[in-house]
Amino acid sequence: MTLGLLGVGAWHLFRVRRDGGIAVPPPEARRDPSRISRFELVRREALAAILATAALIVVSCVLPAPIAPPIREGTALAVEARAPWFFLWVQQLLKWGDPFIFGVLIPVMVIVLLAGIPYWLPNPRPEELGRWFPSGNRTAQLLLAILVIILLLLTILALFPLSTSA
Repeated sequence: MTLGLLGVGAWHLFRVRRDGGIAVPPPEARRDPSRISRFELVRREALAAILATAALIVVSCVLPAPIAPPIREGTALAVEARAPWFFLWVQQLLKWGDPFIFGVLIPVMVIVLLAGIPYWLPNPRPEELGRWFPSGNRTAQLLLAILVIILLLLTILALFPLSTSA
């Protein structure tokens, strides 16, 4: 399944790149000025959502989630419980200090930062719309790259903890 998703993702990136990006350039800069209607776009997206939901339901019925058996009285807990992979960075932060600061405040600040990037930082110039990594928006690109690297490093630290035993 992972290889299939990687293949679909690679094809999608190829098509987006070949078709000129995800932002629509100004009408005078477009090769083909025609566009599909909003109704057609919503219809296609709804159909894709229904098909994806059906596929996920089929996959979840065929391949059940690997959930541990329920905890009963007298059974021992695992040595270290792990968060899902997308929360491992938060779990790593929680190992370092105060649960409110590292478990609530910092994740909320990350979400606010990500949500605010389009509003706080300058937008690309109109002639740069539709291009990948426009030069007029380097600050946002750099900030996002730093944030992604930090989150990846924290996730890797949580996945492969450094042994502290002597």
